[in-house]
Amino acid sequence: MQHKIHFSVGEDEATLLTVFARGLQTEADVGPGKNLEFAKNRAIDKLWQQIPFCHAVTALHSLRIFEAATGQELQETDAAEDGMRLVLAQEPPVPGQVAAAPTKEAAAYVQAVSAVGR
Repeated sequence: MQHKIHFSVGEDEATLLTVFARGLQTEADVGPGKNLEFAKNRAIDKLWQQIPFCHAVTALHSLRIFEAATGQELQETDAAEDGMRLVLAQEPPVPGQVAAAPTKEAAAYVQAVSAVGR
């Protein structure tokens, strides 16, 4: 039986400056016995098409894995479990906290890079 794992990309500014996009989410289906590294790679297989700049796609692999409900960092070697809700980010998410707007400088940089990358 396949495990369905939900991934979202973090909303912190460091992650925004890594992937140049916000609001990215996907579901990954992985078989039993697979770890979070395998699941993360399946999620990246789906997310890369939504990234506006080719180097940012590679940067997806550098993101850490956090449990969405608690903000606890998980290891890529941890077992993938059905129903997990995970966040890929540079900084730990704060459960229940709405992401702050990016600084003016970060927003301008992301906009410029996105325009070039398309």
